[in-house]
Amino acid sequence: FIPFNRTVTQEFTREVVMIVRSNAIGIPLLAVIQGAVALVGYWLCGVPWALFWGVVTCVATIVPLLGTALVWLPLAAYLGLIGHRRGAVRLLAYGVVVITQVDNLARFVLQKRMADTHPLVTTFGVIIGLSLFGFMGVILGPVLSSIFNFCAALFKRRYIDEAQLNDVLTLALIHLSA
Repeated sequence: FIPFNRTVTQEFTREVVMIVRSNAIGIPLLAVIQGAVALVGYWLCGVPWALFWGVVTCVATIVPLLGTALVWLPLAAYLGLIGHRRGAVRLLAYGVVVITQVDNLARFVLQKRMADTHPLVTTFGVIIGLSLFGFMGVILGPVLSSIFNFCAALFKRRYIDEAQLNDVLTLALIHLSA
């Protein structure tokens, strides 16, 4: 049903499969990585029920922009309020320096390795997907934004770049014939 020739249809199908696989594996894997890294920090800083909060952090990774800070920031405040000031400061520093940066690094590595997708495409996809599709937008948003990005690049390569090449060749032929 796709209005492309056979070669472009095969390229499109290959790309869609790679994008879906990348997001279906990459997003949960990123959540597990961040949850595990946060769990280590919670354990080292003396957070009660560290395993529970590690799992909650795992789930919080899907929230765009705030993500894991929705968990470790209130936990650091809680530690401070109950008198564990050293643990609160350590958790705050660990959250800013380690947990947050693990998201940036792991997302970049996973998306680049699995589908050569820029992390901003995934981030904007999650933001847009959540607003359009609710919780399912966490998966659908990045997939649809990646497919849109691929289609835009395909259109550019197929119609704009070829048209410019044809214009250059036409000008060269006119110049040679003159």
